[in-house]
Amino acid sequence: MGQNLQRPLSLCLATCFIGGVVVPAFGSVDQSVVINELCVTPASGQDKYIEILNRGPNTVSTLNWWICDHPIIYYARLLQVPQTGGPPAAPPILLQPGDFLVVRIHPQFPPPTGNYSSRSNSAGTTTHILQLNIPAPAVPSFLNQNGGNFSIWDQSPPSNPDDPSFDVPQAMRDFLAWGLTGTNSGLKRGCVASSPVAMLWPPPVSGDCLVPTPPPVFMAVNIAAVAVGSGESINYNGHSANDPADYFLAPSTEGEPNVMPGDIDGDLDMDADDYAGFVACLGQSGGSPPCSRADLDGSMTVDCADWPLFASDWAKYSSLSEPPVPSACLMCLHGDVNNDGTINGEDIGAFMGVAVGDDMDPVHRCAADVDANGIMNCEDVVGFVRLALGAAPDCLAGDINLDGLVDGGDIQPLVDMLLNPGCRTNVEICPADVNGDSTISPADVAGFVDLLLSQGS
Repeated sequence: MGQNLQRPLSLCLATCFIGGVVVPAFGSVDQSVVINELCVTPASGQDKYIEILNRGPNTVSTLNWWICDHPIIYYARLLQVPQTGGPPAAPPILLQPGDFLVVRIHPQFPPPTGNYSSRSNSAGTTTHILQLNIPAPAVPSFLNQNGGNFSIWDQSPPSNPDDPSFDVPQAMRDFLAWGLTGTNSGLKRGCVASSPVAMLWPPPVSGDCLVPTPPPVFMAVNIAAVAVGSGESINYNGHSANDPADYFLAPSTEGEPNVMPGDIDGDLDMDADDYAGFVACLGQSGGSPPCSRADLDGSMTVDCADWPLFASDWAKYSSLSEPPVPSACLMCLHGDVNNDGTINGEDIGAFMGVAVGDDMDPVHRCAADVDANGIMNCEDVVGFVRLALGAAPDCLAGDINLDGLVDGGDIQPLVDMLLNPGCRTNVEICPADVNGDSTISPADVAGFVDLLLSQGS
């Protein structure tokens, strides 16, 4: 990589990861520019990449910005043609608020060392793409999938951006380490850099990365060892705690806003709001947000086929306990509250247990929710009684006042039942339920009028 790399790279190695250097007093660390996504296991034919996001309110020029990749010990200046030292020989990249900068590791040699392009993205901002051309045999060592760390630095004065030094903690803007073994175990953001050994960032920037004294350097940031699958990337969720919980694995979205599968409200956090959103979207079109995020099987409709996928995403991304299966997606026989396969008088006690709140079993509650609207109310009591009694009693459809005739005298009783359904007896419901759907609703009116015209006097 050239003899001019040796001095800065030794410093990069010392301060990007190993630490142990004497540094000046700490200042606040500007994290308006962050490492937003890391892809170390790209899909076949695709490049590894680091994605940087300007989440601040101001335009950022990369004129004096540098990146450092370890353990390959590579650094480069983020110009439109990247370089490893000397005065800038190419224009900088201007990152407007919300812009992404994707740094790709591309197998190509000999020089040019890289090229620059840009495009619009789905967020309405610009995605800048800086391609670093690397000899193909060396590419596996860059953004090593088995473990490493990556940092971004602002070497503006008083640093010397043309001959940078990596031993000034205030110059480092963000840091991410990953890996499954050894000192890279766990997924970390800023934690190693803020440890008592590295001493690059002080508390409180380190947040809850540090453990009580004496703090082992890497203990606080270890997470369960999980492999990053092909086509997956490590994504930042935008939180500020600087701990492993700030990251999740998901399909790569190079140069686009991060997406967490099953995150219905789009806040990159799986919680009760997402469960409520999924339930609210059931039966709805999946064509546009938020319900498009609940249409996990891509059928353009949110239905119970999406529930197992949502539950799987919940287990993967949420720290909360597993939510209950939505009542609409439970397999149950309405009325068979004791779940013995038969609807009879033996279900009465079980129904009462659900009705008073003593029995919270989801299958029992599904069976007791006879009208399947997710709410236990009078309509369920009436419906359950009808189911438990078996066939509906004989009645004359439309004879709502029970005088043996279908005539004008039945109009007002029907209106009363429509306006004040309340808890009605089976005998009352039977003649008014003209369309036979076990409920009294405006849908019965048309049938009643037909009966009135054909039988009334």
